[in-house]
Parts: sequence; structure tokens; C-alpha cells
Amino acid sequence: MVAFGLLFMLQTWAGQTVGFTIGNFSTDIMTLYYQAVYGGTFESNNDLIQKFLSILSIGFVVGFLLGSLTVSIWIKVIGYKKTAFVGSAICVIFYAAGCVAVNEYYLLVMRILTGYGSQVMANTIVVLVGEHAETHQRGLLGVMFQVQVCLGILLATIVLYLIRMFETSYNCWWMTFASSLIWPTLAFITLFFIPDTKPRETKDIHFKEVFTRKYTKILINCILLGVLQMGTGVNGVLLYSTQTFNSVFNHKLSSVFGALILNTVNFLSTLVALIFIERLGRKILLFGGSLICCIALVCLIINYSLSTSNTALLLFASVLFIIGYEIGPGPVFYVYASELLPAQAKGIFTTILNCFNHIPNIFVMYLFPVLVITKEWLPYVTYLICTILTGAILFFLSPETKGKSQEEIDSIMLINGKKNNNLEIECAQV
Repeated sequence: MVAFGLLFMLQTWAGQTVGFTIGNFSTDIMTLYYQAVYGGTFESNNDLIQKFLSILSIGFVVGFLLGSLTVSIWIKVIGYKKTAFVGSAICVIFYAAGCVAVNEYYLLVMRILTGYGSQVMANTIVVLVGEHAETHQRGLLGVMFQVQVCLGILLATIVLYLIRMFETSYNCWWMTFASSLIWPTLAFITLFFIPDTKPRETKDIHFKEVFTRKYTKILINCILLGVLQMGTGVNGVLLYSTQTFNSVFNHKLSSVFGALILNTVNFLSTLVALIFIERLGRKILLFGGSLICCIALVCLIINYSLSTSNTALLLFASVLFIIGYEIGPGPVFYVYASELLPAQAKGIFTTILNCFNHIPNIFVMYLFPVLVITKEWLPYVTYLICTILTGAILFFLSPETKGKSQEEIDSIMLINGKKNNNLEIECAQV
């Protein structure tokens, strides 16, 4: 049995790595990078970066997707622990390489590679921790990953604030990458003290078996859980609401202040899930949080239907949305990722789960500006419909896993016969 403290630390390092990967590629950092390469003022480089901003912004998500697509191959060839070693090593190497200012194409490659490494490492560690955790610890450790992701984003924003504070005397843009090195390095060291999973658990089913009747419930849950988490439009909501702070604060760091406020709320909201995940269970948090997101999206639709946007309503709806997301779809996704998948199919279903998490994210980030140009309220209507549809289906198909062993969860999720089907219906009730 692995000590809870070790599992807690490993989950922390993995979450922080992902959080910094997301948080350290803000527009401000990329602008300062341009300034280091091309010279000039912050304002002139902020205009210059706009031509390449959409591609740079999506870079880490592309890395996440590629990591999700290949992680099962790594696991099948070298096992979970060695795959986690590889992912953390990739992060360390390319975060160090990213501290050198070359050009925007070099930055894009570093962005993709660090995203790739962090996803390979994090996907593997989430499953590895779930394998070694006691039944009553799985929920807490699963939510802890999301808590650490949000804390990592907040810490990366604080690093950004410090960099912007001293930018006039010294452009230390590279500090955001240097600080990101800490977490994969700690993960690499901690992995030496974590045993690998049993040999039988590293053997995966063939891909064609995924589509057999036996794994139908697991496949549907993997697809819809990923779509629900990012289909809420969380990145679109955060991206657009942050811009309003430019008019709220009369300061050159308005966007940083906005990011600090929203990311603080983002982090604090995850603590609610941390407290209640083992008390209320997964389903109550998932669908309670999704309902709050829907209410917030309705408020956003109303706001953007007005002739003049109401700043107070916009900020209220944005904060409410973050609270709902971090209570439900955000953290519960990672809890289910460590619990729902059977041992003989963890690798391939981990890939499917995460792919259907990142693909909607790419669509959200690319289509958001297109939809906004058509009608400002249109993207939020799209997110609302997606959240309602996926949430409604998952309400009837996703099980409550609180307090259940892996064997009990498998008996619910795997379709092996008439007797098992009756057990599924009984156990999957809320």
C-alpha cells in the first residue's frame, strides 16, 4: 500500500504542471516574448502579436490533444510509471528550452511540446494514483488534481503580475517558464518512490473491442464527460469576461487584475468540491455544478441580448459560472477518470476520455470569436444547449462511485450478461 502523503504529493505536482502550462501562456507573456525578440514597446508588440495570437493561444491545447492520443501507446509499451517519467522529463527539457527567446515559431513549438509532456505525465499520474489509492481516498485525490490545476493557474498569474510590475526595468518574461520547471522536476523525483501498477493492469484491450457491447456504457461516459467539461464553454467565458476589466480598472495591468480575480474565484471554488466530494458523492456535484453553469449561461445570454452590456450582470454571471464549473464538471471529470475505467482497458479509454475533452476545447477557442461576430449571445446559447444535452444523458448513464471498490464499479459499467445488467440498474441510481 502506498502512503496517502506520497499520492497526494504526486497528484499535486501533476496538477501544478498542467496549471502552469495553461496559465503561463497568457497574451501578456507572449507580448513580452515578442518584445525580447523584436524590441520596441509593449503596446507595439501587442499589436504585432495579434496576427499570430490565435495559433499561439491554441498551441498548448494541440499538445494536450497529441498527448492524449499517444499516452495509451506509451503505457502499452513501457507501463504507467515509465510513461509518467517520460512525460515529466519532456516538460523539464522543453520548459528549459523555452527560456530562450528565438521567434514566434520556436515559441509555438515549445508551447506544443510542453503541453504534450504535461498531458502524458498528468494522464498517467491520475490513473496511477487512482490505482494505488484506498477506496475512501480516490474522490479526494481526484478532486485534488483539479484543485492543483486551478492553484497552478493562479500562481502563474501571480508570477505574471510580478513580471509586469518590473517590466520597465527588466523584461524577465522567461521567469514564467523557469517557475514552471519546478513541478515536473518534483514529479520526476517523487515517481521513484511510487510503485508501478501490477503487470496485468498494463495490458490493454484491442481498439476494436472498445465498440463491443461490453464497453458501451464506458465509451458513452468517456465521450460525454469530456464534451460536458469543455462544452460548457469555460475557456470562452473566461476569455471574454476578462476583457471587461479593461473598462473596470483604469490601469495598464487591467487584464492582469481581471485574471487574478477570476483565477482566485476559480481556485477557491474547487475547495468546495474538495470538501463535499466524499460527503455528497460525484453525481450530486457534477449535476449541481452543471445546473449552476446553465443558470450563469442564461444570465450571460440575457446580458448580451441587451442593447448595452451590463458590467455588473456580466461579472456576476462569470463568477457564478466559474463556481458552478469548479464544483461540478471541472473536478468530477478527473475523479471519474481515475474510477470508471476497468483495469484491462484503462490506457485506451484514458485516451478517448481526454481526446473528447480537448477536441471540444479547440472548437470552443476557435469558434468563439466567429460566433461573437455574428451575435454576441450566440456562443453562450451553444454552450447552454451542449451542457443541457450532455448533462441530461449522463444523468441516466453515469454511476455514483462514492465508496465503491474497482470491482463494484466494473460490475456497474461492464455489460456481461443479464444478471450484470440488473445490477447496473440497481447500482447506477443516484
